[in-house]
Amino acid sequence: MKKITFLLLMLGFSSLLSAQCLTSVNGQYPSNTYVIPVCDGLLQNTVTTCGYASEYSVVTVTLGETYTFGSSVSSDIVTISTDSGVTAETFGTGSVSWVATVTGDIWFYTSLDDGACGAETICRTRYVICGIPPTCIAPSNLVSSNITTTSATVSWTTSVTDPAFGYEYYLSTSSTTPLPTDPATAGEAPGVTTTILTGLTPATIYYVWVRSICSATDTSGWSSVVSFPTLCNPVTDFTESFDDSLDLPVCWAKVGTGGSAYVQTSGTTTSPPNNLYIYGFSTTSLPVISMIPVSNAGDGTHRLRFRARSNYTVGGIIEVGYLTDPSDDTTFVGLQNFTTTSTTTFDYFSAILGTAPGANQVLAFRHTGVPANSVLIDDVIWEPLPSCVEPSPLIVSGVTDTSAILSWTASVSNPSGYEYVLDEVATDPAVSGVLTTSLIYNATALNPLTTYYFHVRAKCSSTSNSAWLTVSFTTLATPPSNDDCMNAISITAGSVFTDSPVIGTTIGGTTMNGLTFACQTNRKNDVWYTVVVPASGTLTVETDTTAGTTMTDSVLSVFSGTCGSLTEVGCDDDTGNGNFSKVVLSALTPGTTLYIGVWTYSSTFGVDGAFQLSAYDASLTNNAFLNSNFTFYPNPVKDILNLSYSQNISKVQVINLLGQEMIVKTMNETQGQIDMSPLSTGTYLVKVTSEDQVKTIKVIKE
Repeated sequence: MKKITFLLLMLGFSSLLSAQCLTSVNGQYPSNTYVIPVCDGLLQNTVTTCGYASEYSVVTVTLGETYTFGSSVSSDIVTISTDSGVTAETFGTGSVSWVATVTGDIWFYTSLDDGACGAETICRTRYVICGIPPTCIAPSNLVSSNITTTSATVSWTTSVTDPAFGYEYYLSTSSTTPLPTDPATAGEAPGVTTTILTGLTPATIYYVWVRSICSATDTSGWSSVVSFPTLCNPVTDFTESFDDSLDLPVCWAKVGTGGSAYVQTSGTTTSPPNNLYIYGFSTTSLPVISMIPVSNAGDGTHRLRFRARSNYTVGGIIEVGYLTDPSDDTTFVGLQNFTTTSTTTFDYFSAILGTAPGANQVLAFRHTGVPANSVLIDDVIWEPLPSCVEPSPLIVSGVTDTSAILSWTASVSNPSGYEYVLDEVATDPAVSGVLTTSLIYNATALNPLTTYYFHVRAKCSSTSNSAWLTVSFTTLATPPSNDDCMNAISITAGSVFTDSPVIGTTIGGTTMNGLTFACQTNRKNDVWYTVVVPASGTLTVETDTTAGTTMTDSVLSVFSGTCGSLTEVGCDDDTGNGNFSKVVLSALTPGTTLYIGVWTYSSTFGVDGAFQLSAYDASLTNNAFLNSNFTFYPNPVKDILNLSYSQNISKVQVINLLGQEMIVKTMNETQGQIDMSPLSTGTYLVKVTSEDQVKTIKVIKE
């Protein structure tokens, strides 16, 4: 009998010993003291999601408050100490409730229930619930639906038990959470978890909270909020210049999560201070902007007129269409596409949609994402079709020092002809213009370095003319009698930077005069070369840095023709090898001579030794970065730059235009992200290395 009693006593002592676990083989985690953010008796405040057994956390408590400490491993021993782990204040298995006897820091242990307070390096969650659970709990999961101009439906999920006295809701146009003493707007009977709100104001954002009524004296706190905007009453006409605020105008919205679109400040827009920015990163990330609904979208009586320009690179395409569901970007139906032609001048565009929208009332813009060039939009107008519609768009091309080509699209009004005026005045002409039936005008005998304005309008009858449409252009400087290519260095098409690469020598003078560049135009002091096209008719020309220099930029142009009469056949700005540029040409005539002009950015333009040049037969080498297999977005970028390549990317470097390395990231995967949020606004060169191949891209940080 004594043996049995002694054994029972020992078992009891062992159980007591294992229940008070103040050992900490794995020490403290996390290292900081945890301050409980929410004390509502319900929320599990997570101290850590990867705590170990035989480990502790330090938690701040308040005298007299009720706490429940627990582990996600239900068999863990939970022990609380108020004296740095010397003695146990309370303990239990899985979790333990405790009314704090101190104000300050306590020690929260979790250990294995193995009779020895064992350690284990397997993640478990340590949590704490602060406060006494309320007897009446607020509903959750509030959602809005069936929104109209004057009504909406709000529904919710009941609390643990359906409150005996039903629910009350609070409706407001302010986002401020109501106080417990604030009277409810109205209520619903027990078991009813939906309410229909009526008498609302169109184009207004509403906020709704709900609480449970468990008895005449027991009410829950207010739930989390649900908000929604009521729909807008359709209009027949509108004008929007985005100047009231940096928020999207009332009744305008970015629909879906694709791309980027917002109102931004701009000192160069058509009507300062703001314009709309819209940018599609790719064909799978298209931003959609819905407009205020119009009751006559499909009547064929109105048109959508707006102005737009490219942001950094020409060619961005904007679609105009409509949404069959104003809240779903996948229901966009495109009707007309418009391509921007300038990074400085806002083009006039006019979308005549006819009856295509039908009964749908919400028109929308969408960026095509191809090419991924951001576009700025301003002065959007939905207006009645004039009796005589102006021709649009008006395009300038072929500008030289003494000539330019002006062309336009025929007016939908089928006019008898067009009148045009060419002058140096930006405002509409005060006189009639020259009458023509052509859609093109070749301007000649112009003055060099002069800004001209070309005005054109449709002439529908002897008494009916359209509004004037105007575009400006500046003629080039008079070309020199001999371009600097007269003193070009002769090179032979060979291997990639292995055949005694040529070191450039500045010729001097300004090489822009009389030349038209497809890429960066603010160039001077080019270094000039000639090369003969190989028998294959293919040629790759690229620049690279020379050892010991700090060059970070180059622009490369390839021309055919003769000095004094050159035609550019290829141009590149920093998308080639390393920090430099690359032009790939094919279908050339073997044996002909090409002229190569290289401009470099550094403390000295075209400095000797700053770069080296290679021209080689592209059909004989595979040593090239596969541009078609490489993608990056967005550009411009605010925070994260995404990179993707068909082969593993080994390293990414972000370099500013002073040649300073700002970010270096080592990778070994085909996709990656670079966080550029810490960098200042400006232009950066991003150097991507894959095996022995290197590609440099220019990225704009917003």
